[in-house]
Amino acid sequence: MDEQRPSAEDFPRETLVAALRDNGVSYLVPGDADTDEVLKSPVRLLSALLRQPDARLKLAIVPLFLRQPSLAESVPTLAARLDAPQSLELQTLYMAAVYLQRNWRSRLSIYLDDMTLLPDLFSRQMNLPPPEERFGKTGLYALAEAWQARSQYPFARLEALQNTIDQFFEQLKMAKATRRMRPRTDRQRNKLFLQRLGRRFTRPGRLYLSGGTTMVNECFRQQTLDIEISFEVADEDHSTFIAAVRDLKEQFSLNLEEASPAEFIPLPSGHRERSQYIGRYGQLEVFHFDLYSTALSKIKRGTESDFDDVLTLLDRGRLALSLLSEYFDEIVTRYATESLRQDPVEYRKKFEILKEMWRSRSSGAIP
Repeated sequence: MDEQRPSAEDFPRETLVAALRDNGVSYLVPGDADTDEVLKSPVRLLSALLRQPDARLKLAIVPLFLRQPSLAESVPTLAARLDAPQSLELQTLYMAAVYLQRNWRSRLSIYLDDMTLLPDLFSRQMNLPPPEERFGKTGLYALAEAWQARSQYPFARLEALQNTIDQFFEQLKMAKATRRMRPRTDRQRNKLFLQRLGRRFTRPGRLYLSGGTTMVNECFRQQTLDIEISFEVADEDHSTFIAAVRDLKEQFSLNLEEASPAEFIPLPSGHRERSQYIGRYGQLEVFHFDLYSTALSKIKRGTESDFDDVLTLLDRGRLALSLLSEYFDEIVTRYATESLRQDPVEYRKKFEILKEMWRSRSSGAIP
């Protein structure tokens, strides 16, 4: 049997989910089904997934490439032998994985042992930007726009890709948590992490704390679940930095996440200059990420604790509502084209709720 051609056999959904599970993609909640021997061939598995009417199964091809970058070797041959629509779909999902891998490279490196970069196979023939441009974001937006334009129905392709990568990250995070229940982190553990990282990583760089880590470091909270960081190091030092972070994460049983407000919102102008300097650890300069960006991202996420954090920052004088409103107005106009989570109407509603809560608190009223 020619394994380069899609089989006429339709595999049950649970069998395909089991095959994905065996390849490290398990967020689709597999049951007790076993993988069909045929699906142990990467080409067969990709072909079978492409034939599925289930959109979530097809989209699982994206994290499959992230989990198994060696599958890239099979893609050109399979793309050449599929019919035109399926070939284009394969190319689209592959390039989505390429762009997402560049965009989330640091965070993926914390979780995945194999972070071989997927080669750019199709950007030129698909008239897409190169993966290096804006860390894959430009290409991802262009890819989603082209995909949506040729679709019969106006599905939100960018949102679908973001939801897929969110589920994949949640899977990776849960897998780490089940291996070892890690204690919550406090100001002392944050400081210990920074001190040891400054000793282990001996190259220049900038490290940013954000989210709950900032709230704990500034004594607005006692504890938080994760140490949330983002960083800037030279390309040649990236793998060394990630290795140091991963070692310390295991050594001190830390919950550590690469996280930045840029995951949720376009960053307002001047954010870098507003980042508050914390100190120097070895050759690492450490900052709190711009509090206005942090607040705007928390409003976007919109949980009760997020709103509490923003109100605390306002109450302690670390934010001015007038400036927060100004930066909100700046980024909301860019939101539909620069954010992976596009819903400016809902975002505006959340901001109005925040202002109402602040007015109630300021006047002494019970909200």
